[in-house]
Amino acid sequence: MDIDRSRLPDPAEVRRCLFMRALEEADPAGERLPMTDRVAASAAVADRQGFDCVRARTEQLGPRLKGPSGMAFAGIGKIPHTWPAWLDLAVGVAAFLLGWFTHDLGPDGRVSLLAFPLLGLIVWNLAVVAASLLTLNKRPPANLLVLPTWLQRKPSVTGDAFTDAVLARTEQEWQVVQAPLLMARGKQLFHVAALMLAAGVVAGMYARGLVRNYQAGWESTFLTQPSVSKLTRIVLGPASVVTGVPVPLVPPQGGLSPAAPWIHLWAASAGLFILVPRLLLISMTRREAKKAGETSTESFSDYETAARRLAGGQPLVAWVLPMQGAPDSPLRDSLRAVLQHLWGGQVMVDFLPALEYGGEDECLAALMEPPTHLVLLMPLAVTPEDEVHGALQRGLTKLLATAAVPPFALTVLDATTFEARLAGLPEAARRMAERRAVWEKTLGPAWPLLILDSAARRNPAAAAGSVAAARQPFRPWTAPA
Repeated sequence: MDIDRSRLPDPAEVRRCLFMRALEEADPAGERLPMTDRVAASAAVADRQGFDCVRARTEQLGPRLKGPSGMAFAGIGKIPHTWPAWLDLAVGVAAFLLGWFTHDLGPDGRVSLLAFPLLGLIVWNLAVVAASLLTLNKRPPANLLVLPTWLQRKPSVTGDAFTDAVLARTEQEWQVVQAPLLMARGKQLFHVAALMLAAGVVAGMYARGLVRNYQAGWESTFLTQPSVSKLTRIVLGPASVVTGVPVPLVPPQGGLSPAAPWIHLWAASAGLFILVPRLLLISMTRREAKKAGETSTESFSDYETAARRLAGGQPLVAWVLPMQGAPDSPLRDSLRAVLQHLWGGQVMVDFLPALEYGGEDECLAALMEPPTHLVLLMPLAVTPEDEVHGALQRGLTKLLATAAVPPFALTVLDATTFEARLAGLPEAARRMAERRAVWEKTLGPAWPLLILDSAARRNPAAAAGSVAAARQPFRPWTAPA
């Protein structure tokens, strides 16, 4: 069944998809979720598009998870994703009651035309409306998009390190996805509360006016009757035009006149300057919430592309670009073992022709299409140069930044020759660390760096674990934290 495009994505569905994406990227070798299951799920939903494809694929894969990961998947969609539904009603009722009880027309039956209960409320609402219009379509600062602690409903810890790491990443990404939607809902609730507060004030005035005879007057040290009359005509003029109720004559200072027409005009002014603007702002925040809900699925485009590649049977290929010397067979075998521990056994390793010193520009010009996985292999024994080695890596970074799917990248320094030079020397470890530091200073932190020494050859799994940052694609293309 096709997804209903007219509704917002179900938050539980989005959360489950975030969990599945985090799990697949944390399990590139298919130990928790076999590659055959992933390929079958991708093939089953190959006719879907966009988030519908991701959602349907997640529903296919979820039941295949076993153990702690399966239990975590079953519970991740049940975590509350927003505040309780009764909170909206409670805030509206509380605001109405606050307006009803806090604004009295006066215990002595006299109403001041210059200090009318609704005057301050109208001024405040107009200021809020102006601020809302000035900040329309402006993204709030990033620190405002962090959910408050009481809204961070974290999943329970399972005790399984792998599953707990996936849950932690899911929660982190969920906050990024959900915060704009909750902010829009919060603004909507704020506008509803302001509207109900004004409604409570108006309702309270009319309720009190039914049982008491109120009179209107004014007092001022600085104003005169003509200036007060002009002021009331300006403030209440729009309401007079809409309702047809003329603005009454202002009595002399200290004098009184019936308060009913004044109450009618102030209530109509509240409708014009509070009710109408707030309804427009509520409509705007509803559209903002809908847009936030729709854009919450845009981050899955890369995930969808990767899933479609699996469905089409396209293998994942890691390109190895050697520089200043072609690797021999033992080095190729060692590097292949490390990369398959790092990115999974499904990754095929393809060694490109060796790049000679000074051929960087020609190499970059020849690489037209960015790969999904790229390894830059260079000898640790040579002295790195920023205008050669650094320039090559920066050029490859620009190439990878154009990839449709966030790529994986790794710099490998072959230590075979350098270790042979230092064999038996007591300062070997220090010299190795110094040489690594020189390379790191030249290349910078953009790519993870692996020294392929004798220890890495003996234990490729440990070597892969030492560059765990390379297991995460850059999204967007930035240096790994």
